[in-house]
Amino acid sequence: MTASKVLLIIIGSNTKLEGGLKGYEESLSVTERLSKTMAHRLAQGRKRMWKLIQDQTVTRDGVPLGSLPRNLGLRFGTDVGGRSKEGLYLPAAERFHGRFFTALGPEGPTLLTSAWPHILILNSLYGLLLPSEPIQDHSLHVTDHPRIARAWTDEDLLTEALLSYVEELGITQVLDLTAQNDYRFLIAWSAVRADVKSVLHCFGEQSVGPGFLGAEGELMRMLLCDYEERDLLALRAGQSIATSVERVYLQALPRARASSPREIEYVPGLNTADRLERMRRCTHGILGVLSDHTGWGQEGWRETVGARIRRLDKAKHIPREMADHMYYINHRRCQVVYDRRPVSQSELEDALNYYTDIREWARGQRWFKSKMLPRECYEIS
Repeated sequence: MTASKVLLIIIGSNTKLEGGLKGYEESLSVTERLSKTMAHRLAQGRKRMWKLIQDQTVTRDGVPLGSLPRNLGLRFGTDVGGRSKEGLYLPAAERFHGRFFTALGPEGPTLLTSAWPHILILNSLYGLLLPSEPIQDHSLHVTDHPRIARAWTDEDLLTEALLSYVEELGITQVLDLTAQNDYRFLIAWSAVRADVKSVLHCFGEQSVGPGFLGAEGELMRMLLCDYEERDLLALRAGQSIATSVERVYLQALPRARASSPREIEYVPGLNTADRLERMRRCTHGILGVLSDHTGWGQEGWRETVGARIRRLDKAKHIPREMADHMYYINHRRCQVVYDRRPVSQSELEDALNYYTDIREWARGQRWFKSKMLPRECYEIS
């Protein structure tokens, strides 16, 4: 195991090599480098993602995730909390074959698995991966369903796993090469900055999102081949590195420079917090009326929104789609109010659409009485 104090974080890819070999080597899993408690929590997160793929109500473009070609061969193996021995495995560095990984060149898998700095891969199914960790072929995007991001961000699961790795390995420098905000913000970077001496995020001079992955891949190859430990530890915010594709800037905060292109535009924090809070209050009000109607109101108004949603959802008093909408609103509200994380315009629009669906669903129920809720709850735009 490398003694480096540097950790590079990248993301996987939807383009993957098929096939593999039977037999999962658990000793190669990132869970072996985490605390026992954290390893169990990460394993449970993977198990939830496997179950989500099997849920026929969760679809991509109208097709159930489990019916997608790459998911047909996915088995409930040890890697995702099961016992099946039929899964086919390849090291993550060999399995992933998207733009970032092809930019590393033909020696890419060897570079990643034998690298002297630490490397972790963010992935929707597995959460965190080592480049050498055996994984199955699969297709799961963090944007496929709100439950995916929620599974990894609730109770800061992925952040806590990352911090456990950092603590166990004595990391002092973290470089974020994730490129895409959908994955970048699965991590609460403020918590990482509080525990790590230096955290740097990479942004392109002319490209954002998936279009930036090629430059990130070339940058990764440069860092692994041309830099030494002391060079990476000497990197500072405000510096830039030129690749053949474009110049890459290092930032202390997870947002691009004012003069650079941005993946999404963020809405003002206070305005967002107010609107999301009103949506959450209305949702809580609707749940309170439903709880009283079903005789499940004994917990009272001190019960959190999340706990009440889980309870009523489990009892099938709320349609799963409405429960997912409620979770989304509650999570985004906590993201702004407590974590001070940015919420994009598109995320706010999604919350408004989900809120409208919740309101229309509630109005169609016999037990719902709108006069029991403040009028201001409905006037959200």
